[in-house]
Amino acid sequence: LISLYAKNIHLDLDMILLGNIEYTIYDSFFIFPGLFIPKIIIFLFLAILFFIFFLYHSYDQIHMVLFDREFSKIRGINIKLINYIFITALTIIIILTFNAMGSLLLLGITVAPFGLSWHNSNSYELFLKKGIIYSCVAGAVGILISLKANISIAASITFCITTVALAKHFIQKYK
Repeated sequence: LISLYAKNIHLDLDMILLGNIEYTIYDSFFIFPGLFIPKIIIFLFLAILFFIFFLYHSYDQIHMVLFDREFSKIRGINIKLINYIFITALTIIIILTFNAMGSLLLLGITVAPFGLSWHNSNSYELFLKKGIIYSCVAGAVGILISLKANISIAASITFCITTVALAKHFIQKYK
């Protein structure tokens, strides 16, 4: 698709893999002189707000569908509808996120923290909370490292998440 639709555009491998969070600020809505908000933040905020609204109002149904499909069918929960809404909302968030960051950072932020919280959580709620906390901490530490070392924000966040995931893996394996 890239070679078909972007024949005359120079794309760096860094741009595709890591993205450039630093440049998202230039595509902004100007509210009034001196105050502007990046467009991606507004769109992501609306998408995440819808996703949180959906999770809040159908948490029990999602929980049942994820862990006991047969019981969900007996209870009369429309499994297909919940799956389609969940997948659609998540897909919209992921596509919007690709505008701000590259594929490695997106995968690092969405997969690795929840992989870290998977083995040491004994409930679904704890699993989600730990995954969100790991993501936020890795993001904050990655941004601080990138500011101190004057390197790419996406690369440093990905490095932080990968380092913690590998350290946890080797600590558990060689305990």
